[in-house]
Amino acid sequence: LLAGHSLCQDYAIAGNGYVLLSDGCSSSQDSDIGARLLVRAMALLITAHTEISELHKESARLALAWANMLGLSPQAVDATLMSAHVSSDDLIVACSGDGVIILESIDGTLDVYAISSPSGYPFYPSYVHQPNRLAELVAHNRCNKEVKHRDSIEITDALTISLKLKATD
Repeated sequence: LLAGHSLCQDYAIAGNGYVLLSDGCSSSQDSDIGARLLVRAMALLITAHTEISELHKESARLALAWANMLGLSPQAVDATLMSAHVSSDDLIVACSGDGVIILESIDGTLDVYAISSPSGYPFYPSYVHQPNRLAELVAHNRCNKEVKHRDSIEITDALTISLKLKATD
């Protein structure tokens, strides 16, 4: 474990055609559990024919409901959600929150995307379902993301950064 972390707040699973990962916020209590709930919710929903940002939002809603049933605070679901899955001939890779996505092509070329929040406050998917926390982020201009793709920088306020690639690329 990293210095300062008494519990691992990361959780990942792989299934038939998908990989899901969540990284809990170290300053939020029980985010190790929230990360697991978020990934498990996404695993239930991944086969739905819905746009990926909607799947991430719905996974957060479901994880928040489960956290509530367990008596956990909504802050337990303060976690990044990353997903990669195959749909028809497409590879859909998405990140809600912050993180790094590295794709390796068959010829060994690496494609690197680093997603961060200039404010230092990642926009976790659970915030969409928490109006007070969302309003606070908006009021303090903390909703922007910075996406670095190799040497280029792009600023966006999208909840979920997603990539759609041909699975054969």
